[in-house]
Amino acid sequence: MRADQERIRKFLDLGEFWELFNYLGWDNPGHESFPSKEDEKWVTPVAQKRGVGVWLVDEIPPAAVRRRIDRDVSRHTRERLLIFTGEDRQLWLWPETRPSGSGHHLVSHEYHMETRNEALIQRLAAVGFSLEEEDSLTVMDVLHRVRGQFKADKVTKQFYKEFRQNHVRLTDFIEGIEQEKDKEWYSTVLLNRLMFIYFMQKKGFMEDDPDYLRNRLKMVRSYLGKDSFYGFFRQFLLPLFHEGLGSHQHLYDDPAIAEIIGNIPYVNGAIFDPHSLEEHHHINIRDREFERIFDFFDQYRWHLDERPTLEPNEISPDVLGYVFEQLVNQKEQGAYYTKEDITGYMTSVTVIPALLDRLDVDDDPMDLLTADPERYIHESVSYGLKEELPEDIAAGVADPAQIVDEDWFEKAPPRIGLPGETWWETMDRHRHYRDLRKRVAAGEIKTVNDAITANLDLRTLITDFLGMLTPIESVEKAYRTLRELTVLDPTCGSGAFLFAALDVLADCYKTLLERAEELSIGYTTPDILQEADQHPNRMYFIYKQVMLNNLYGVDIMPEAGEIARLRMFLKLAAQLTEAHKIEPLPDLDFNIKTGNLLVGIAHQKDAEIRLDDMFGRDKLEEIRRDSVPLSEKITRFSQVQQRNDHSTYKKLKIEIKN
Repeated sequence: MRADQERIRKFLDLGEFWELFNYLGWDNPGHESFPSKEDEKWVTPVAQKRGVGVWLVDEIPPAAVRRRIDRDVSRHTRERLLIFTGEDRQLWLWPETRPSGSGHHLVSHEYHMETRNEALIQRLAAVGFSLEEEDSLTVMDVLHRVRGQFKADKVTKQFYKEFRQNHVRLTDFIEGIEQEKDKEWYSTVLLNRLMFIYFMQKKGFMEDDPDYLRNRLKMVRSYLGKDSFYGFFRQFLLPLFHEGLGSHQHLYDDPAIAEIIGNIPYVNGAIFDPHSLEEHHHINIRDREFERIFDFFDQYRWHLDERPTLEPNEISPDVLGYVFEQLVNQKEQGAYYTKEDITGYMTSVTVIPALLDRLDVDDDPMDLLTADPERYIHESVSYGLKEELPEDIAAGVADPAQIVDEDWFEKAPPRIGLPGETWWETMDRHRHYRDLRKRVAAGEIKTVNDAITANLDLRTLITDFLGMLTPIESVEKAYRTLRELTVLDPTCGSGAFLFAALDVLADCYKTLLERAEELSIGYTTPDILQEADQHPNRMYFIYKQVMLNNLYGVDIMPEAGEIARLRMFLKLAAQLTEAHKIEPLPDLDFNIKTGNLLVGIAHQKDAEIRLDDMFGRDKLEEIRRDSVPLSEKITRFSQVQQRNDHSTYKKLKIEIKN
């Protein structure tokens, strides 16, 4: 069923949520209203479909309260969608796959009658169900529709195929660079910059012109004359990169070009700094190659937002993430793509325990487990548990002597079994769930290591725990501990593990700031909130904190580090909504560096072991003398960026490099 979007919009404008979901083919909720435990906000059921529930709260409380209400609702329907309503707006919490691939979380969508949220309307249109689907519909079908309908596998593969073709063609037409590998590298650099600008222009950040680059190409050709075939790259793009987007001074040599470039933001991030290939080569590229690139880009809808729409040709930062992963996926050099579910799991069971070990608070997170065991067992473990079993399978469960092997080796149906599971595997999983739940409820999971061994949901555990800290001093102490935690990927590639860590750590920052906000109502605003309020929005501040303070990576391929930084810049830029509030991106050159994991010295003690001989003692003394002031400069480099002190940080960067 494909629902009518205009009709959905009318339901939303009138706040007629039961009528909306009835129109979409959902069923009566089968639950009663209840007050949330801690906050006494009444939560009303709206509808359900195969156990996926929709719930309504007639106010929009602070974020920390919304988090607790969601926890209470999860006890009634594990899979849920929440609606909070105020006088002039609605806040929808919609379940989506985490960026790290480790489980799901609720993403907020605001709806105002004056400024319609097309992404939300398209999502609602996609979760309509027809009568013809009823007999065969399973909870997996509903979940796939609710969570998975926005995956852009087809457009991703098509874009990557065309991107590779354009990358090869551009490489062939780069003039002024001799080495083929360097030409390929610069082709990647240039396409990365142009794609970043495409996202910016489609969001209205480039002179409020969604076709900024194409229109500027026409203006430059008009300015230089019809016989000019090379002017766009050297006369316009390089000044746009280096003096425009890459410098807060905007000093251009040619006043006419300055007028064509227009009023653009200072982006920073070092992505637009003069590249080493530009410093050592006189590069040139024909204008017509940029026409072809823009023709390729213009086939797609560039959407710089973490709430994608359902446009079939939409390009988002997540789509580019896949493209970048494939670009550095060179098996002959030992580079392999690690999928999100693996990176998400590995970072969760390493980063979260490391944080919990460092937290100096009186409460024990393990106490949460016994209070609500089901909440911390991954939903896939209990999938299908409440469904009615066929008679022969139920008989075998009750009496193993009645098990018929050939029946139990058949695949379990989708309403009960996970994809590919036999009845043996499904029943064993259900048995494991019951045993695990008993162990958790009995308090047998006493440590974080126990929780890892039992494969409990550490993401939910850490956010619940941080969201309940008290008093405010404990929240501030936990925040400082979090900011001092560092994650290093010594073979980072294009940043797969770093992005998974970013997702985990950002959740922790967000929870602590929400808790601090709640506890400080009526009191003096704590420093951590004052610092956050100086930035364009809360999530921009959080991601910037994680990138500058927590994440570090090294890779032997220079292109990989550049791509990792670009992906982080896109993540930050996606948080910006207004051109006049754009905050320059952080410089991550000292967070993600080019280097060889197998060569070099890791730290002072490592240097003492390796160099304490007659040949290395002079070098050891030099390292001892230089390492401390260099470390202090890099720390200060990060601090001045957090204050957006551009002139100081630029000088510091030159000092550190020299």
